[in-house]
Amino acid sequence: MKKECSVCGKSLGMVSVKYPIKDGDVVCSDCLPKLGYTQKDANMKFLTKFQQVSADDVVRAAAGDADALERISDIVEQKDESKQDREIRKFMERYQLEDLDEKDLVVLRKIATDLAGNGLMKTGMALSFANAGEQLKVTYLSALVEQNWMIIRQLSRMNNALDAISKK
Repeated sequence: MKKECSVCGKSLGMVSVKYPIKDGDVVCSDCLPKLGYTQKDANMKFLTKFQQVSADDVVRAAAGDADALERISDIVEQKDESKQDREIRKFMERYQLEDLDEKDLVVLRKIATDLAGNGLMKTGMALSFANAGEQLKVTYLSALVEQNWMIIRQLSRMNNALDAISKK
């Protein structure tokens, strides 16, 4: 089954090196450098993401369209979010901490990691039928942690407001 390169139209046979893109179209190995990539870049991760690129963007990028090149680059070089980053993002959404500055985010990552371990301890206490007094202490401490996150969020908003005022 012969295919044609979406960029140059060259006929490609079964043994020809070709890079699949969206909708079953392909790009030949001669045209890959026109898109800013080499055959050395073509690992499994690259190929998986390259298949999301449209033929229209490939043709425009090969013709020198900077916007199309950028769209292809955004798709191919998109970083995969790690499990820890997903957990921290969920944590930030839960406590509405998305607008913290970079310095605070470093500390937040450490705290979130520590609290994840404490969550397992709480579950273990409940399952072990620890005495009611111990469970009550853990519950109150958890409530204090929740209140602290609210205070941190409010302090961050106040800090941003003060920064905006001082820049005027």
